[in-house]
Amino acid sequence: MKISVVGVCFLLLGSTFLFLSLQYPFGSLSKIGPGFFPSIISGILIVLSVVVWAADKQPAQSIDVRSIVVVFLSIISFISFVYFFNLIAGCLAMAVMYFCGFRNVK
Repeated sequence: MKISVVGVCFLLLGSTFLFLSLQYPFGSLSKIGPGFFPSIISGILIVLSVVVWAADKQPAQSIDVRSIVVVFLSIISFISFVYFFNLIAGCLAMAVMYFCGFRNVK
């Protein structure tokens, strides 16, 4: 059930970005336009969301809130460290946050 909701959300997100990317010229494979990359990525997101939505045959499982928070904080720390310091510091901060997400790490 919850995976179906995620699939539908990604389907809506991919459709929105596909619609917005159609405002830019697509170009051709020999001369790629600014709308090429967003259109392709949106299409991939739509296909994957349909696969996730259709493959939801498992019973609903509980969501680990701690993991979601750690992933969100690791992305925020990466962005902050890259902006204020450099890419290496951002990668290190994200790796530290990733390892903090494990249950056995105190």
